[in-house]
Amino acid sequence: KLLSALALRGDLQLSTTDIKILASKSFRYMLKFLANVPNAATAVEFLKLTEAIANVSPEPAALKEQVGWIANQILQKQWRDQRLLKSESLAYLIRKQIVESSDPIKIIEDYITGFNALAKGNAEILETFAFLDNETFLNFYKTVFAQLNQLCSKIPEIIQETEDDDQEVKVLQNLEKLSIVFANLMKVGKYRNFISKKGFLAVFLKRGKDFMDSWNRFAMVQLSKFFRENMEDIKFVLENIQKGTRDLQV
Repeated sequence: KLLSALALRGDLQLSTTDIKILASKSFRYMLKFLANVPNAATAVEFLKLTEAIANVSPEPAALKEQVGWIANQILQKQWRDQRLLKSESLAYLIRKQIVESSDPIKIIEDYITGFNALAKGNAEILETFAFLDNETFLNFYKTVFAQLNQLCSKIPEIIQETEDDDQEVKVLQNLEKLSIVFANLMKVGKYRNFISKKGFLAVFLKRGKDFMDSWNRFAMVQLSKFFRENMEDIKFVLENIQKGTRDLQV
């Protein structure tokens, strides 16, 4: 009923009961109001509603990518009440921005750039990260690292979705990206102004350990399969992992 009501507001001539069409029309109608959302708390609820519409669609992929785009738009905007936003609401925004992106690794790489800028006090770069500051850093770091760990655990899904002819190349490309991002996220932990933050060391150690657990479980099997034909590429991947684990041990 809600889908029909929203879809009809966007198209008064609509008479279909097709869920896919209703979801698409409802989503399009909701997008008209994004620019008029008054505050960050309402923006979070707006995102949850659009996500709910995407979830009931028989073909949610296209709509979910737009959910990621909405989360991105919210996180790039300065809101008067953003400092009052609950930590779980901010984590939800970050998670949706990454998970529903067509290139989640790129989003994580961008955040690493933001973390480095925050540590060095680079105000120019930080202008593109409206919510990221010393108060919210730990929430960002924890959530971003958790999403990296999720990507690592999805290696078997990548293998299943890849054609046999392209499987080796695509899997190695993904593992290389994961290894680089892991090393760079661990490197962030070397900054003194982050290490001294209450709770950071526990997050740093836990997220690093979680990644290595997933890596050893899902990635090492694939690297062993491809080692003979791709020795140099795999050495590069393993060097990145070693850099990250050294930081974890230190």
